[in-house]
Amino acid sequence: ENDIDLSTVRGTGPGGRVVGQDVRDALERRRAAATAAPAASPLPAVRAQAGLSTIRRTIAQRLRQSQSTAVSLTLTRDAPARRLATARKRFSTELGMAVAYDAYFAKCIAMALREFGHLNAMIRDDALIVFEDIHIGVAVDLPDGLIVPVLRHVDRTPLRTLAVRIRDLAARARANALRTEELIGGTFSLTNLGGFGIDAFTPVLNPPQSGILGIGRIQPRVIARPDGA
Repeated sequence: ENDIDLSTVRGTGPGGRVVGQDVRDALERRRAAATAAPAASPLPAVRAQAGLSTIRRTIAQRLRQSQSTAVSLTLTRDAPARRLATARKRFSTELGMAVAYDAYFAKCIAMALREFGHLNAMIRDDALIVFEDIHIGVAVDLPDGLIVPVLRHVDRTPLRTLAVRIRDLAARARANALRTEELIGGTFSLTNLGGFGIDAFTPVLNPPQSGILGIGRIQPRVIARPDGA
């Protein structure tokens, strides 16, 4: 009646026979074991559950769109940065504020896009649309996700102005004070993980843009010069 396999029960009756009390004891042991060790769940324990914020929901949607609509290709290259670091330090002293490396990177991207215009483009339906304007989206990390405010006409904007704009956009992004028009219209993107100690990574394309530049950290390194030194 209780699905007890008698072959697993040790009999205490004459000649080792299984008697009623043996079955009742086996049944009691099974109940005790079930109480002491609850059945294992096939899923991991959940600490907390909450709905996605608007930012995280948008990020998830864009990630799915990027992975399903674009073929990603990552190219990685090291570059000497001593002169860049020296120029940034001097410029920060001149302006009286810390100039973000991203101001230099955005400017470099814009000048490259001016030379290689087919990267400043997107595919729409069956047409390749090449943009005249160069608007660079710069990723800013927030406590609950990532946001990409857009720097406009970067190729025609002085570095001094770019430095101030990036500082302002980042501050207002973290204060949730950006306007909608400051988040749209980018033609290329920049994301910098150098501050997190990352050397190289594969940034996720920001659709429908054609390219994104991922920047790793700047660090001292022993290298061989062309003359072998």
